Amino acid sequence: MLTEISVVMCYQITSPFALDTIPTKYKVILLPGPWLYGVLVMTPPLVGWSRFIPGSAGISCCPDWRSNDLSTLTYNITLMVFGFFLPLAVIFISYIKILRFMSRKIPTNNNVLQTSRRQSQIRVTRVIIASIVAFVVSWSPYCAISLAAMFRHRHVLKYGEAEIPELLAKSSVIYNPIIYTIMSRQFRANLRTIVCKLCPK
Repeated sequence: MLTEISVVMCYQITSPFALDTIPTKYKVILLPGPWLYGVLVMTPPLVGWSRFIPGSAGISCCPDWRSNDLSTLTYNITLMVFGFFLPLAVIFISYIKILRFMSRKIPTNNNVLQTSRRQSQIRVTRVIIASIVAFVVSWSPYCAISLAAMFRHRHVLKYGEAEIPELLAKSSVIYNPIIYTIMSRQFRANLRTIVCKLCPK
């Protein structure tokens, strides 16, 4: 999802042909995109390419990181590339392009509309960058431990220690609402409106 948002933001900010809002027909295509990508990446073990086993912490299932079987090893490498490193590379490239564009295209003070739009883009970009940092911080320890298990063919952490990177990775889903609430005035206003509707006096 963050990868898709980064690409869309990059296009919206840097392309001279970008519209102020994304047309509905494109939203219909974009919204299920991350879900379909996730399903495609995680489906192979269900059809015989590698397998899922209980994680080292025993609190959830995960790919068999320890196996030295060629089929399992190739899937694990594929999962790491397409599930973490490739999306992360796309995100970094997108934001490098955004930063270069913003440093080069500075609106004049006379163009109030352009200046206002640029400030809005900067605010949105900051929120998304914070979300990406939270994602990387959450998932990097788990990926590092999984890579170590792949090449050493055994668990590299003890039972109690293994819970930390697993729980840290799974906790990544709670960070975005917190980040949006802290950094986005519009999100806070919308959240307040929803809460008032759900809890009328």
